[in-house]
Amino acid sequence: MSLNTQVGTFVLNSVTGNQSITGLGFTPKIILLFYNNETGNTINPSIQGGHGVALSSSDRRCVGFSQPNNNVPTGGANTLAGHYNDRCIRYCRLNGDTASVREADFVSMDADGFTINILTTDGTQSWISYLAIGGTDLTNVKTGQFVQNTGTGDQAITGVGFQPDCLLFIRGRFTTSAPSSTANSNLRPAWGFAKSASSRGVSITNASGGASSFASKVYQRTTKFISAIKNDSSAIDSEADLKTMDSDGFTITWSTAATAGYVFYVAFKGCNFAISSFNQNTSNGNQSISGFGFQPNAVILVSDNQTTSSSIQANLRQSIGFATDSTHRACAWYGQTDGSALSVNDESLDTANVLEMITEGVIPTTNTVADFVSNDSDGITINNTTTDGTAREILLLAFGQIGGATPIKTLPLLGAGL
Repeated sequence: MSLNTQVGTFVLNSVTGNQSITGLGFTPKIILLFYNNETGNTINPSIQGGHGVALSSSDRRCVGFSQPNNNVPTGGANTLAGHYNDRCIRYCRLNGDTASVREADFVSMDADGFTINILTTDGTQSWISYLAIGGTDLTNVKTGQFVQNTGTGDQAITGVGFQPDCLLFIRGRFTTSAPSSTANSNLRPAWGFAKSASSRGVSITNASGGASSFASKVYQRTTKFISAIKNDSSAIDSEADLKTMDSDGFTITWSTAATAGYVFYVAFKGCNFAISSFNQNTSNGNQSISGFGFQPNAVILVSDNQTTSSSIQANLRQSIGFATDSTHRACAWYGQTDGSALSVNDESLDTANVLEMITEGVIPTTNTVADFVSNDSDGITINNTTTDGTAREILLLAFGQIGGATPIKTLPLLGAGL
């Protein structure tokens, strides 16, 4: 039995055509990606990024979103987000133009990595971070989409082809427009994890431009799997929990449902999964998170940059990090201030840490930085190198090898140009 995992970062080519990412040492079965417009470990104004997933040239999806800094609210016209089922990477423009800046389709999983095809480029480069997973322990994986119910109660999602052990949900836009539709207003990056009716979590955001100011909110729960905030950020629009994993899919239960909207999901079968949450230490130093029941090979960390709460919170801030060991990790952050007459936002990408939490502004403030230390027999250890005394909540999804053997590691992958 085996589970192969690798985190890496590569520079997206600035010309069209195929681009191969090598050095993994195995053939992946799934690639998870996050990206923004950065070309170094920096913090810069404006939000322009997205999330993606790829299994093959016919099974891949991504979400893209953008919001310029120092922008006047125009009913959301310059706050763009889109969801696409025919791309693995897509950047939205910052000026309200719905045309793509950069986009790539997925070509193949290869013996030592994977290949993408750059379809559109503006001639500039940007960093793409990924988590690759392969090996015999991951017996099945599939992506899909569905339109959520407009009423409360159960909704069965079928056509997966197997009974999942774990689910991941991503969203960048909450809309009834079918993928791959043109990007439109309201930025809503979201991540959710679930493996049972008692093991799940979701972190969602919302940014929309009104008549005179921007509404920028976050919402994070460990008792739900899928959520969305209303356009005006005043309340939860829709929310669901996982009910059961079924022979050909899964069933979710809507406790709040109002607007039909597309949901992207990834279904996993095989290997070990752990979903949990923890509050970051309020002082610097190592912090161990345990209770997984196995030694992990890879983790995904997500946070809304807030302390634990069951309410919608002001200020859109979301952090995402991937790690497989102390030299293979990367993280991204983006944030926008709530209620500002001109948009105040920034983004960051860091390939030397697993998590960053920042306050956006003319001079952004770094509140939290954590690096990845180790995969342990029952969890992980991170090192908090920057803290501000606030115990912010972090959601976690871990992948582990059957039998709890020592994680398989490959040589460091620096990526093209890094």
